[in-house]
Amino acid sequence: MASNTFMARPENRMDVVAYNTSKAAANSYTIALAAELKGKALVNALTPGFTTTKLNNHHPGGKTPEEAAELLAKWALQEEKTGLFIGPDGNEFPW
Repeated sequence: MASNTFMARPENRMDVVAYNTSKAAANSYTIALAAELKGKALVNALTPGFTTTKLNNHHPGGKTPEEAAELLAKWALQEEKTGLFIGPDGNEFPW
């Protein structure tokens, strides 16, 4: 998941067209799938926040992939609303 609002700010811009496009597609798919499966399954998009990975040249200050996975697993097991974008703090995240 990615926030289009966040990425629209020049200081947050990431010029990786395929990556950015795939994130926008994932967001749209989340909404469509949540609507299609409403009443049958929960579909939400989750972001653990900045995570230090190869994609960002292991830039310091982020979560480790293991910490990110732990947050994602925790949120995935919570039964709440569907069609949400959930941010690092567990609250709804604008996209």
